[in-house]
Amino acid sequence: MRNIVITTPTYGKFDHTAFSRLETAGYEYRAVTKGGATEQQVMDMIDQETEAIITGLEPITAAVQKKSAALKVVAKHGIGVDNIDLAAAKQLGIRVINAPTTSGDSVADLAFGLMLALARKIPAADAQVKGGAWPKLFGTGVWGKTCGIFGFGSIGKKLALRARGFNMTVLAYDPFFDESFAEEHQILRANPDEILAQADFISMHLPLLPTTRNFLGKEEFNKMKKSAFIVNTARGGVIDEEALLCALKEGTIAGAALDVFSAEPPRHLNINNVPNLITTPHVGGYTDDALRATSSFVCDALLKVLQGESVSCFIV
Repeated sequence: MRNIVITTPTYGKFDHTAFSRLETAGYEYRAVTKGGATEQQVMDMIDQETEAIITGLEPITAAVQKKSAALKVVAKHGIGVDNIDLAAAKQLGIRVINAPTTSGDSVADLAFGLMLALARKIPAADAQVKGGAWPKLFGTGVWGKTCGIFGFGSIGKKLALRARGFNMTVLAYDPFFDESFAEEHQILRANPDEILAQADFISMHLPLLPTTRNFLGKEEFNKMKKSAFIVNTARGGVIDEEALLCALKEGTIAGAALDVFSAEPPRHLNINNVPNLITTPHVGGYTDDALRATSSFVCDALLKVLQGESVSCFIV
């Protein structure tokens, strides 16, 4: 029987109708119960009647896509599609879709929360109080400072609105800059060097592409204020992580917060004993609201594509 393979446990976690709607449409489904499926584990779930894959961060390689001759669609339960071999999908005639707008508020909330946590040293204060100490940790203010945003798409814009709510000057860079939105909300268009030189906080919202890999590295860190902080909730590869750790240890910049890494979990990095680094386990989109909306959106779009209809979220 025609079926759909679901490789991410976040699909349907807060919207169980996302499963029943697949069944109503005439599909069986095979779903994982925990995350982190390997390429081989994904392939083992697929048979010759698999018409679609719903994926999170699992590797959807060319080999995975070739496993079923019936495969028509790969749907990303989220935004970034760097775990999907898009060239293979195009060659094989497989459509790739994502959910570009459903987790934006959740990610922007986390990014701004990490800015506050860095500025006020919240994790360090919490750890010390729980350890029996009563420290007076001196932080820095966020109100009225300058926020630089690399990537002025849906999430970058949402972060900009949060920053404007804190009376921040917002500088934004994007090759496809939305002038009307910027004018309406008093966002200033800036080039990368201007942001590096002026920003007190820098938040990364770029997609991971060949042109954005290691977008921030040693040269860029040296152009920043020593008092500046970096937040990355986009993709780990947009920052040279080794260069960042050196910059943090040497005091080139004041601190950083990372929700994403070039390899996850980040066992390739020595992130222990870096007190000015805050880390979270790629949870930007992990709120009940965001996951509920993402599951609903992905289910709708996937069924439309399988029925031969067009949707606005085609990647390939």
